[in-house]
Amino acid sequence: MDRGTNPLVILKLHTDLDLEYVEECRVVVSSEQETHKIAYSNVTIDSENKTASFQMTQEDTLSFYSGNVKIQLRLKFQNGSVKASKIVMANMNDCLEDVVI
Repeated sequence: MDRGTNPLVILKLHTDLDLEYVEECRVVVSSEQETHKIAYSNVTIDSENKTASFQMTQEDTLSFYSGNVKIQLRLKFQNGSVKASKIVMANMNDCLEDVVI
């Protein structure tokens, strides 16, 4: 990911869970030191391709320092059970100016 951009983040879900019964989902992006977090509830689940995707804004990416960020997806199913993905790491690349265009 690059700071100052608005990436579409796509997470591949390695699961046997039936994603058609997802009632709610949240993705949290956190700095590696967990000093800064952003949660996303506007997440698209593709049950056929077993993916979850969400769009970050320029402001969101600029709010992180360059370096590693952690990403985790949590799913709430219609039966009330809640599952979480493993935490994945992504690199937030730097940019030369902290200006939204």
